Amino acid sequence: MIAENILAFEHENELNSSLSNAQQIKQLGIRLENKVILKISCALPSKAKPKERLFEIILEKGVPVCLWIKSKDKRDELNDLHYQSIINELNNLIKVEELRDVNRLYARIFKIRREHLADACKKRRLGYHLRILCDYTERRPINLPAFNQLTTNY
Repeated sequence: MIAENILAFEHENELNSSLSNAQQIKQLGIRLENKVILKISCALPSKAKPKERLFEIILEKGVPVCLWIKSKDKRDELNDLHYQSIINELNNLIKVEELRDVNRLYARIFKIRREHLADACKKRRLGYHLRILCDYTERRPINLPAFNQLTTNY
C-alpha cells in the first residue's frame, strides 16, 4: 500500500502526459502539493526540456524526495523479470507501515546501496539502479563510488 502523501508514476505515458502542456504541468504541480515522495517506476521523459521541467516542479513544490530508476537505455540490459524485481524492491522501500519519516528512508537507501554495491550481481539490484533527489544534500551518503552518489545524472 502506498501512502496518500506519495505520488507514483508507473507508466511512461502518464508521466509524459503530465508534462505535455502548460495546463497538464499546472495539474501536476497541484498533485504534488503536500506530497512527501514522488516515485517514478517508469522511464523519465526522453527529451531534456520535459525532464528539466519535471525536476523544476518537484523543487518548486517542495517535495522532499523523488525516487526513480536509471533510464531504460542505462539499465545494463536487464530483462523484464529483473526489472520487475527492482520495481518491487522500490515499492517495498516506501511501504506505508515501514515509512515513518524521511530520515528512516534515507537510512534504508544507504543500507540498500551499501549491501547491493557489494553484491557480485550488483547490476541486477535496486541499489545500483536507484536514483534519488532529496531536498537536503547534506544527508548524502559518503564512501560510495562517485557514479552512484545521490546527486547523479538522470
